[in-house]
Amino acid sequence: MTHKISLGFCNWLNVPEWTIANLVTWAKKWIQELQNHVVATTEKVPAQFQKFTQFLPGNYIDATPFNMIVDNNGRGRFFDIKWDFGSNIPIQLTILRGLFMSLSRVPFCAKPQNGVPHNILSISISILQQLEFQLDNGDVELFVSEIIKFQNRANGVISTNNDAMNNWLRNSQLIAR
Repeated sequence: MTHKISLGFCNWLNVPEWTIANLVTWAKKWIQELQNHVVATTEKVPAQFQKFTQFLPGNYIDATPFNMIVDNNGRGRFFDIKWDFGSNIPIQLTILRGLFMSLSRVPFCAKPQNGVPHNILSISISILQQLEFQLDNGDVELFVSEIIKFQNRANGVISTNNDAMNNWLRNSQLIAR
């Protein structure tokens, strides 16, 4: 029987006193599957991404947890990865976008352990850091900018004013019940 990996994510968020470590545990299977698709070349990598070392094909921008199932043998499989970034991308960009998009789908959650942020971008960055994907402030700014451009393109929005999308990415909060 196959199952969506996102189901485990929703289960953790409904455990009282959940922690970032719980979400890291959940994310590991998804990230392992992403790492199976890392390309061994820096060809087709834009200049702004040259400092990174692990790249995915551009269509893996859409390889979010909600687009992955795990089969009976424990193997992850991505589906519905129809969007393409247009170049190879750092794995960290896909992970940050995937975590953010997954968390932003949650209408409410159980109250987390004290000290766990409610800001979705902060939670996503904390998960990346605990998984030893280090991002400095410049990397976060670059990825937020690239996610905004990508989301606008995917939504058919042509805009030079990205304030609403920027506000959404930076200020979205989990609502604890």
